[in-house]
Amino acid sequence: MQESNLTDQKMVRTIGKKAQITIPKEIRDYYGLKEGDRVRFQAGKNGVLIVPEKLTEEDIRRAVEEANRMIAEGDTKGYKVYHDVEQAHRDILQEE
Repeated sequence: MQESNLTDQKMVRTIGKKAQITIPKEIRDYYGLKEGDRVRFQAGKNGVLIVPEKLTEEDIRRAVEEANRMIAEGDTKGYKVYHDVEQAHRDILQEE
């Protein structure tokens, strides 16, 4: 789908449980967004801008440190965080 077709469409979504919103398929496809990708929310006078954002090496380092801290404190959720960070890092390496 071309960008002009996207900007001409009115795409309304309902905020669901846990304040989640589904990004329309046309937008996900156009920007190549997939499950696990990060987006940044930027508030403005006229609304909210949602921008795709890729993980940086610094993000990964901080997440690994946080996962290690959680594991050291006995929080088993740290293993899930660590696994997610490893997957994100593999995804970045594949993109390069």
